[in-house]
Amino acid sequence: MPVDSKSSFYNLRVGGWQTIADILDGEDTVKSKGELYLPKLKGQKIDDYDAYIGRGSFFNATARTVQGLGGAIMRKPAVVEVPSTMEEWLERVTLDSLSFKDVVKITVNELLSYGYFGILADIKNKSEIEPYLSLYNAINIFNAKYDYDTKGNLILSRLVLGETDYEESLEDRFIENEVDRVKLLELDDSGYLEVSNWRKVERKTSTDSGWELDGEVLKPNIRKKRFEFIPFQFFGAVANSPVPTKPPLIDLVWQNLQHWRLDVDYHHGLHFCALPTPWAAGFKKDSELYIGPEKAWISEKPDARCGYLEFSGEGLRAIKEAMENIERRMAVLGARLLEEQKKAVEAADTHRIRSSGDSATLGSIANSAELGLLNILRIAAEWMGKSPDGIILTMNKDFVDQRLSSQEITSLLAAVQAGRISMDTFLYNLKAGEILPEDRTVDEEKEMIEAEGYEPFEEEENVSEEEEGGE
Repeated sequence: MPVDSKSSFYNLRVGGWQTIADILDGEDTVKSKGELYLPKLKGQKIDDYDAYIGRGSFFNATARTVQGLGGAIMRKPAVVEVPSTMEEWLERVTLDSLSFKDVVKITVNELLSYGYFGILADIKNKSEIEPYLSLYNAINIFNAKYDYDTKGNLILSRLVLGETDYEESLEDRFIENEVDRVKLLELDDSGYLEVSNWRKVERKTSTDSGWELDGEVLKPNIRKKRFEFIPFQFFGAVANSPVPTKPPLIDLVWQNLQHWRLDVDYHHGLHFCALPTPWAAGFKKDSELYIGPEKAWISEKPDARCGYLEFSGEGLRAIKEAMENIERRMAVLGARLLEEQKKAVEAADTHRIRSSGDSATLGSIANSAELGLLNILRIAAEWMGKSPDGIILTMNKDFVDQRLSSQEITSLLAAVQAGRISMDTFLYNLKAGEILPEDRTVDEEKEMIEAEGYEPFEEEENVSEEEEGGE
């Protein structure tokens, strides 16, 4: 089997993860996937389909929900206490100079988005004094194997991680080519860690795996003592398990896609039905009829008639109502994560049943992030020769004021998704109740929303029922 072989758990979830990634990426990516998310209408040609999909506007409630819920957790920064000699390391914990605070935010965002994440305490050579942290999203955690050690404990014995690198082109130094890589971490027969990096190459034969070893096999150590474990931390939305579960917002994603399809149909219908279309009867078939003040339509038949086709709007009204229903559902699905976890002690079987994406809440996500990040800090401390005993990490778990009802939370989240209140006001309301900050006017609030890239508020005209139905 090739080194990049995926586990059955991975294969079960990767389709959903890729869909989530596309949705979070926004309108350009969703439209570029074409028929994957928006099937052609029967008989549509390529040009017709391009125009059809181009008329739609993607309403990214999923991304707004992730942003809003992530902001609820990060409303108060995580409390981190480490030995003074580690404080400088916290300011730059990754190769691209991210701080540990940045890693906390990324972890929360990944758990909200995919419900699965991983961090590796990594090295460049076999005797690094300080580790750096490598972050792996759900799609890049390919495989994991567990075995029992000599004491009967279940331990991670093999881990396969996907990576992407960029290399300068041999033909043009200003062009970088994408290269697929795999990092393999496994315990040898003696129980010591070995790390090998593999590079994807062109297959030479049908039996060739397409992968070759890139560089020497590393044998990392802590102060001249070989690793007897894989320094990797799994994160999950409910529990920090190596087995990925249902992403917490996947139901919202499916609703978001359905809303996208309806939106395209709605605007497609408006394009053809809302524009006035002239008709004429009683004129010669070869007559050239023009619209404008310079020509008159004249017929010798006394019963000749002409006019404009008018659209009653019943069909499009049904589509619009369906879109509004989905928007309400999306608000409810996002607000579900704000529900409190059950505090009563549960039986083991009951807990396993609830341990899925459906039971994920902001509380469980914050707990998972807290426990996993604390473990990573302790691994780093041991690596640097520091005592892990005094390390403390506490995530914020004060997301909402108890005075807010579930209906109010749903309404607030719907407003965020629609771009009708700013993220700052959303968080303020989660804390204090359904009011605007005292030091901000309504106009200032509107300006904040516009600054975030949303359309400015417009006053809706009052249209009487007679005017609306006067077609």
